[in-house]
Amino acid sequence: MRLRTAAPFAGETLLAFLGTRAVPGVEWARPGVYLRTLRAAGATGWVRVELMPTGISVRCSDALAQHGAEVTARIRNLFDLDADIEAIEARLAGTGLASHVRARPGLRVPGAVDGFEIAARAVLGQQISVAGARTLAGRLAARFGDVIEAPLEEFTDGTPTTPARVFPTAARIAAAPAEEIQSIGMPLARARCLQAFAAAIAGGDLDLTRGADPRAAIEGMCALPGIGPWTAHYVAMRALGWRDAFLAGDLGVRKALGGLAAREAEAGGARWRPFRAYAVVHLWSSLSDGAGTPLSIRRSEEFMSSRVTSAPSSRQGPRQPKVAPPGRAKRR
Repeated sequence: MRLRTAAPFAGETLLAFLGTRAVPGVEWARPGVYLRTLRAAGATGWVRVELMPTGISVRCSDALAQHGAEVTARIRNLFDLDADIEAIEARLAGTGLASHVRARPGLRVPGAVDGFEIAARAVLGQQISVAGARTLAGRLAARFGDVIEAPLEEFTDGTPTTPARVFPTAARIAAAPAEEIQSIGMPLARARCLQAFAAAIAGGDLDLTRGADPRAAIEGMCALPGIGPWTAHYVAMRALGWRDAFLAGDLGVRKALGGLAAREAEAGGARWRPFRAYAVVHLWSSLSDGAGTPLSIRRSEEFMSSRVTSAPSSRQGPRQPKVAPPGRAKRR
C-alpha cells in the first residue's frame, strides 16, 4: 500500500534517525528502506517501508495484513505522515528558525509504533550513548522478545544474523524479576525503573497511546522512580505524537541554542508553541552540519529578549503541562 503525506517530506533524514537507533533483531535500515517487526491486535509479523517523494510504500507479513488499519495507523505515526507541515514550517520560520526551515524543509518528528517500546528505550538510554542504548535495547529484545520469521536477506547479504524478534510487551517486562532485567547490563535501580514503567502501562495506570492527554501522561511518568522531565517529554513527543513537547535540558538542544541553560531554553522556546517538538528536531539536525543556526538563536540575550507571539487558538491542542526545567540529559 502507499501512504501519502504533504510535501515537503524529508524522509531520508527521518530514516537516518531511525537507522542510527535501530534495535538489533527488531529493526533494520538501509538507504530508502526500513524493516521492522511489529505486534498489532495480538498478531505478530514484519513491516517493510520504502521511501517515496510523496510518502512511503508499505508491505507487511500475511499475519499483519489482516489488521491493515491498525498497521497503517502505526506506520503513519512512526513517519509523522499526518503533520500539517505547511503550518508548522510557517510558525517556525516566523519565530527565529527561518534558516533552519530553508536548510532542511519537510523535517518530521520521529514517532513510534508502540508506546512502551519508546518508553523502554528512553529508560535504557538514560546517561549513556545512542550506541549503548541501542545495544541494551537489543539485549532486552533478545531476552524477552518473541522470535518471528522476517525477510532479512536485503539487509544481511546472506550472512548469519540475529533472529528477528518482536519487542517485548509491557506485561512481559512487568512480570520479569528486576534481577533478570538487570542482567542485560544495566544498574538494578534502572531495571526497577523500567519494571515500574512497564507495570504502570500494563496495569492501565499510564496511557501512552497516540493522542493521549500529554499533561496526564507526563505527570504520570514523572511520578515513577527514575523518570524526569527529559524522559517524559521525549516519550510524549514520540509515543503520544505531542507536537509541543520540548526537551529544554537536552544537551543537543542547548548546544544548538548557543549553550543556554535549561531554564533559558525553556523560557525562550515558548516562541515555538504549539510546535516545539519540530523546533527540537530542527535544532538537532542543525548540529550535524551547522546549517541553519542563526546568530539570533546563538546569542542568549537576543533569544531571551525576543517577543513571543501566540499561536492561533485553533492549533493549541491540549493544555500544556507545567514541568520543572530538567537537568542534564543526553540526546537520543
